[in-house]
Amino acid sequence: MKKLGKIVEVGFGKNKDTEFLYFGLHLKIVCNNDVFTVSRGTWNFNSSDEFLDYLDDTLIDAKVHYVSELVDVPVEITVDDRLTDVLLDWRILKEVL
Repeated sequence: MKKLGKIVEVGFGKNKDTEFLYFGLHLKIVCNNDVFTVSRGTWNFNSSDEFLDYLDDTLIDAKVHYVSELVDVPVEITVDDRLTDVLLDWRILKEVL
């Protein structure tokens, strides 16, 4: 099931847990009254370069230059039809920017 929402909080940095050393992008997305979190970092990708390409694509899609500018950007999320609190995927709504 698809839902519309917006990014309300953005973080970029290293994980505080020293057991899992990675850096990444952390988003909080609100759709109606539901809150979803997205964390994408170097542990999701084979290399740091691959993650930086992902981050660059995200900023280009949102038409911004800084991670902090992602706040209030409209998004579409896909949730599991049976478990609506499970986020499967998300994308920036480029067509409305």
